[in-house]
Amino acid sequence: GKPVLVIVLGELPASSSMILKGNFECSKREKVVKNLELKVPLNDYEGCINELEKMSARFECELDQTDTYFRVSSGRLKLRQMADCSELIGYHRANDQSSRLSNYQIMPVSNPSILKQILKETLGVRGVVVKKRYLWLLDNTRIHLDFVKDLGQFIELETVMQHHSIQTATNEHNQIKRRLKICSLTPVGESYIDLLIDGFSR
Repeated sequence: GKPVLVIVLGELPASSSMILKGNFECSKREKVVKNLELKVPLNDYEGCINELEKMSARFECELDQTDTYFRVSSGRLKLRQMADCSELIGYHRANDQSSRLSNYQIMPVSNPSILKQILKETLGVRGVVVKKRYLWLLDNTRIHLDFVKDLGQFIELETVMQHHSIQTATNEHNQIKRRLKICSLTPVGESYIDLLIDGFSR
């Protein structure tokens, strides 16, 4: 029969914190996190930076990320490798062309090469996304300016809803969309791996 993969997850820290020291170390987040998310192709990078500075958003760091996506029957599963750390991320999110909810779990990985080989042999690889991410923070929203290999530039908003009502998170999310002047742009519903597989072009 088909091979069965079993991953035993230890308890993640109960409190949510992100360690950012000049370079990025693995985030320590809650076991299950809910975000309100939006992804839009970015045409005016400098203009976006200017707006972020006017909004008093905080630039945190520049990240080189390689995301390997694996074949799963439900949701998405990826191994994210960065210079200083790696994470296994599983998430469920609809492919809606609008702001949508995302539920995800995240686990720091100490030996990504071995885990990648295990997942590759048991689940199979869907594809790999390579990107450079510029991370900005504003209130409860992470703002990603992404340069994705073979896809181009994008902006992502991730408004964390973990300790806030849906209405509070939605208000903040929509206000940032308006300030960044991206309300009139056409959002992208798919993940980067889906766009790569489908041959996305601007």
